[in-house]
Amino acid sequence: MEIYISFILLSFCCLTISFKAKKSHNLLVFYTFLYLSALFLILLSGLRSYSVGHDSGTYVQIFQSNIELNNVIERWNSANEAGFALLNYLAHYFSDNYIAIFIFNAFIVTCCYFYGVFKVSATPFLSIIILVLIGPFLFHLNGARQGIALSIFFISFIYIRDKNFTKYFISVMIGALFHKTILLTLPLYFLFTRKLNFKSYFIITLCFIFVLVIFDDLIAMATQVDDRYKTYGDEVKSAGGVLTSIFYLFLFCWFVICKKVNTIKNKIYDLALAIFFVGVLISLISFIMKLNPSGILRMSIYFTQFSALLIPISIFSFKNKNIKALLIFFFIVLMSLYFYLTTTNFSHLVPYRFNPILTLF
Repeated sequence: MEIYISFILLSFCCLTISFKAKKSHNLLVFYTFLYLSALFLILLSGLRSYSVGHDSGTYVQIFQSNIELNNVIERWNSANEAGFALLNYLAHYFSDNYIAIFIFNAFIVTCCYFYGVFKVSATPFLSIIILVLIGPFLFHLNGARQGIALSIFFISFIYIRDKNFTKYFISVMIGALFHKTILLTLPLYFLFTRKLNFKSYFIITLCFIFVLVIFDDLIAMATQVDDRYKTYGDEVKSAGGVLTSIFYLFLFCWFVICKKVNTIKNKIYDLALAIFFVGVLISLISFIMKLNPSGILRMSIYFTQFSALLIPISIFSFKNKNIKALLIFFFIVLMSLYFYLTTTNFSHLVPYRFNPILTLF
């Protein structure tokens, strides 16, 4: 854990200096330390060994097999997530060691999240911290393809807010070049761009019940498209992702209470809350049906990652400065604890090891 803590603290320190410089209108220092903050996060992911992350070894094998352009063309013709194949092919121009593809992945994810946060969050400093601590950012250390798709969908929030279906469609299709599961977010655009009220949540809940009823049929259909999705319906002896489901449910209750108590009237908050609700329901499906947490539970992150927008707004909806400070401290502690528990217990993220190629220097 020491490596994670060191790189993340360095990133957050640079982020702090950056935003303090912004307040004093020193743009040179602001951008310098903002880029340094991003760089430390990229290095944390890019310099790791293939042993860090349950699926990292698989991605190294993909990288080693995508040396020829023909591999990319074959995937493109078969519509089989060709974007990731192309990324692997381009990475070979920098190095034949897998450090290249790890850095490429981290660069894309970091840029997408930083861009998205600065476009939609009123408190980007806190939003970036949340994305790192509760998992969406570090998800790509284990699931590289879906991690990229997640970060692209975060940007897609901009186009839902602006009700720009063309750009939303393009961004989702770009994400599908890396992981096809993002395609399931396409029809949700028409739900999220309508007036959000009790009826909207009722419709979402009905969809949730409908999915529960026909879940096995949906998995069978998905398997026909790609047999990798067969594992999404695998049951385990005990419910998987209990900690994650409880955490999401707690956050949702908190967001609703804050909206009612503090009368939050914020378009971003209302939209992010509706999207987050979908993620909560997906995590409950995984919990209720005792599904493999490496399957359907991963889908929930597309939606629950928007807690990075909800938490800051909920905190700053309180007028009392002492309450705000106390809540910031509480959430930092809670998210740090969640980060520790998830990082040490899931996806083989610890112990952290550096890429052996670094020993040559």
